Amino acid sequence: AKVDAPDLMAVGSQKTWYYELEPVVANLDVPGITRYVRAAITLEISAEVDQEKGIAFLEEKKPVLTNWLTIYLASLTLEDIRGDRNLRRIQSQILDSFNEKLFPDARPQIKHILFKEFAIQ
Repeated sequence: AKVDAPDLMAVGSQKTWYYELEPVVANLDVPGITRYVRAAITLEISAEVDQEKGIAFLEEKKPVLTNWLTIYLASLTLEDIRGDRNLRRIQSQILDSFNEKLFPDARPQIKHILFKEFAIQ
């Protein structure tokens, strides 16, 4: 059964909840040498979204999110990912893009992107 974003709304009071994506590994856009980033992110989901329905929805959309994240990370250079300011910018870009992909005609329901791991090699 396909789940649409408006059908995800929770009834009653809940707390925000978390959904972990599997780690994504992507080669950085660095000429001459192979450098890659491994990122594991956790989504903080609004309390407005029913957790059980939300998890089913995110499981269905996971390939789209993972694909976008891999391509996005592969577009970054070492300079793009150095320092906490850049990491916060990356979190913000992931947040905006994921909300656009998942909730195009609704209020954004992902509240924060949390890095569980962000390693450059």
